[in-house]
Amino acid sequence: MESKNVIIYVAGQRYSIRTKDTEEYVISTGEQVDLRIKGIQNDNPRLNRDACAILAALDYCDDMRKLSSRVDILREQVKDYLADSEKLRSENASLRTEVEKLKEELRALKEKKGVAAATPQKPQQNKAGNNNQNKGIPYANPQNRYGVQSFSNTKEAVKPAEKIKEENYHQFSIFDKDLK
Repeated sequence: MESKNVIIYVAGQRYSIRTKDTEEYVISTGEQVDLRIKGIQNDNPRLNRDACAILAALDYCDDMRKLSSRVDILREQVKDYLADSEKLRSENASLRTEVEKLKEELRALKEKKGVAAATPQKPQQNKAGNNNQNKGIPYANPQNRYGVQSFSNTKEAVKPAEKIKEENYHQFSIFDKDLK
């Protein structure tokens, strides 16, 4: 980009600025300086234009140094955040690796259990008084929900109830109805 001349007016003076910046940017910057000088003149009417220009320059220099200090603090915070981020990425990668290892171990256990599940196992008999399981099937528990002894308390009576439960059939008895 080639440099060009831009004319601005600050504190009643005309200035020709040679710059590579856009004309709009240079004009708006000149307007800001002009407003700052006029503000200082309004607050201090005894000061001449040069003194007001020096005070405006001091104000801008003060603002720049304070902002520069803030930028330095923000840069340090960003460095800290980036370091924390890198630490978390590393931790995340190690945790993913650990999860993959656990998944592999689980798959191995399932395969091992799958071989064991292929062998027939003896069905478990329900305990007396457990009314939360097999509700509505009197043969499953020795006692139904009313505390009355069921028809049979043998292992043979449990097997049909399990079969009925698996097939989603309902078996009713006189004990399943509310007695009034």
